[in-house]
Amino acid sequence: MTERTAIITGAGSGIGRAIALGLTVLVDSIVLIGRDAAKLAPVCEEIGKRGKSAVPLCADLSSEPGLAAIRHYVEDRLEGLDALVHCAGAYRRGLVGDTGTEDMDWHYAVNLRAPCALTQISLPALRRSQGQIVFVNSSAGLSARPALAAYCASKSALKAFADALRAEENANGVRVLSVFPGRTATPLQEKIFGLESRIYDPGLLLQPDDIAQTVVSALSLPRSAEITELMIRGMRKV
Repeated sequence: MTERTAIITGAGSGIGRAIALGLTVLVDSIVLIGRDAAKLAPVCEEIGKRGKSAVPLCADLSSEPGLAAIRHYVEDRLEGLDALVHCAGAYRRGLVGDTGTEDMDWHYAVNLRAPCALTQISLPALRRSQGQIVFVNSSAGLSARPALAAYCASKSALKAFADALRAEENANGVRVLSVFPGRTATPLQEKIFGLESRIYDPGLLLQPDDIAQTVVSALSLPRSAEITELMIRGMRKV
């Protein structure tokens, strides 16, 4: 039997962690990419308890050395790739009049350039396995909001990239899914509530496991079908 493999970015916490654990029902080995080894370690341990293997790779995908490290791993170690899930992202608030080019560049590097580059690196292996690509985007990628111009622009661009990629790669048997979650109970969302001077109650929000279960279900579809976009909102609107 051929070992089924997945790569997931932002796997150390939040939605990325939940999807990494959820993928254990579909694949045999998961490559966890993140910038903090201390956060990746317990996720690897939990995956091991579920009878699957996990490989932690510490890398900053917005940097050339980080991308080079992942390229070497994919080209040297992976024959095929069954799933590539992009969960890493960057968020910073700022009015248009106060946003400098360095802020735009930072959002671009993390939210668009990094997933684009990692996708290009992984495409040969994905084509060999007729694998699947998931972009965990944001509801902000569908509707721009005040004080979030740079963030929303990067997420809207990520949607466009995924749409073009799907149109190109479907013929090679590669499925591409964009997921647009609403507010989800993650460490980042707790920080956002603080920036908005609002009380953070995670019980009122979407849970990371809600997103993970939805993504795993989409990836489990028969090959005669493809879900291209998923918009997920919490039952309570906050």
